[in-house]
Amino acid sequence: MALSVNPISPASAVDECVAALQRAILEGELVAGERLPPERALATSFGVNRVTIRSALNRLQTSGLVSVRQGSGYTVRDFATHGGPELLPDMARIARERGQLRLVVEDLLRMRRHMAAAVLEVLPRRATVSDLQSIRAAILDFESAVARPTLPGLIEADLAVVRAMLRATQSPALALCMNPISAAVSEIPELPPLIYAEPQTNLAGYRLLLSWLDTQAEERPDAHLLVRELERRDAQTLAKLGRQLEASEQPQQNREAP
Repeated sequence: MALSVNPISPASAVDECVAALQRAILEGELVAGERLPPERALATSFGVNRVTIRSALNRLQTSGLVSVRQGSGYTVRDFATHGGPELLPDMARIARERGQLRLVVEDLLRMRRHMAAAVLEVLPRRATVSDLQSIRAAILDFESAVARPTLPGLIEADLAVVRAMLRATQSPALALCMNPISAAVSEIPELPPLIYAEPQTNLAGYRLLLSWLDTQAEERPDAHLLVRELERRDAQTLAKLGRQLEASEQPQQNREAP
C-alpha cells in the first residue's frame, strides 16, 4: 500500500516520522504483515534523510509496531498483540475521529478501576509509615488545589496522589501498568473537565481512602468499597461525556440534513 505523507520540518523530524508512521499503523493504512517501503523511499516521502528514517523505525521497532529482518526490511506488526499501553492516547484520538470515543473511554476507566483494585490489595500490607505520610501529604496538596481550582492544578495534584500510592506499593510492575493508563485519561481533552467538574467529590474519595487506611486491618472493610465509589464516579463521567458527544454531533447532523 502506498503511504500518503507530507514532508516535515527538520526540527523534530524523528518524532514527526514516528508519529506519522504510528498513526498510519493504528488507523489501518498500514496493516499487520505489510512490508514498509524501503528507507530511501520513506526518506523521500517525508523529505528527510535516511538516518532520520532509520531512527524513527528503530523507535517503532522498540514499541513493537514493526519488526525487521536482514534483507527483507521492516514489516508492520499487529499492534493489538505487540503494542503497549503507551499507544492509548493516540488510539483515543483516532476513536474520536471515528465517533468511537465513548467506547474507548469506558474501557480506559474500567482498566483504571481494575488497576486501582490491585493497588489497594497490596497497599496496606506494603506501605511504610513514611509511605502513608507521603500519601497524606499528597492528598493535602490535592485539597489545596480544590480550594483554588484550576484544571492543570487539579490534574497534577491528582496524579501526585496516584504516584504516591504507587510508590507505596513497592511494585514497579503496578506502576508501569498504571502510569500510561493515568496519562491516557488525563490526555484525552474531553475527560479532565468532566472528571474534575465537582472536585469536592474527588477529594471526598481520597478522604474515604485515608479513613480506610487508618482503620485497623481486622476491622478494615473490603477494598471494593473504594472501587465501587470510583465506579460510581466513572459512571457519572461517562454519562456526561455521552451527552457532550451527542450535543457536538447534533450541529453536524443539522448541516447534513437536506
